[in-house]
Amino acid sequence: MIFDRVKKLNPESILEAGCNIGGNLEWIRDYFPNIKKYGCDINQVEQVQKLFPEFEIKEGDIFSLPYKDKSIDILIVDMVLYMVDVESAIRECQRVARKAVIISDMIWEKLKSYIEKSDNCEKVNWREGI
Repeated sequence: MIFDRVKKLNPESILEAGCNIGGNLEWIRDYFPNIKKYGCDINQVEQVQKLFPEFEIKEGDIFSLPYKDKSIDILIVDMVLYMVDVESAIRECQRVARKAVIISDMIWEKLKSYIEKSDNCEKVNWREGI
């Protein structure tokens, strides 16, 4: 399971970039009750914050995440990269992630060469891994 792999990294914080209305935030909340939890999206930030008060939800896009360098242990990107410039988005995620960037998307061929060169990106099938 993906969360078992994430737990082995002993994260103190986790962020979903592109959290939308919070579908994955439920899983994050359930599997990681005692760590700092964040979500970021360009839409519906106030609504998501009300649904998930235990998260700090910020408005921002995948190209300029509103977090300091290496400030979040684990950064999750689920079904966002197919809509954007992949390399720029991954670079921004890597800037913020201290331990790992976990990517789930449907454009593996486009991502493959970039992930293979990276030291903190891991390819996973998020939907099957839960």
